[in-house]
Amino acid sequence: MKKIVSIFLAVIIAFSAVIMAAATDYTCKVCGKIYTDVNEYNEHIESHPAESETKEFTCPTCKKVFYDSREYNNHLDTHAAAEETTEESKAE
Repeated sequence: MKKIVSIFLAVIIAFSAVIMAAATDYTCKVCGKIYTDVNEYNEHIESHPAESETKEFTCPTCKKVFYDSREYNNHLDTHAAAEETTEESKAE
């Protein structure tokens, strides 16, 4: 019985290690995208320009920093939409 329990525990520990390894996330420090596959992550990192060439976009409203102009512009739209909602509610 002890041998069966020992084997069972060994299997659970091994399975836990596999799950933990699969759950490892690789987060891009430039844009925040998350990858679970290291090869996809490395390929993505190469898509960003060298650090010296990276341009920062800082939101004038909340000071959040972006390195991608599309993400920056999308973010600015969220502030504009919130402002429109506020103006509409004041008009009522």
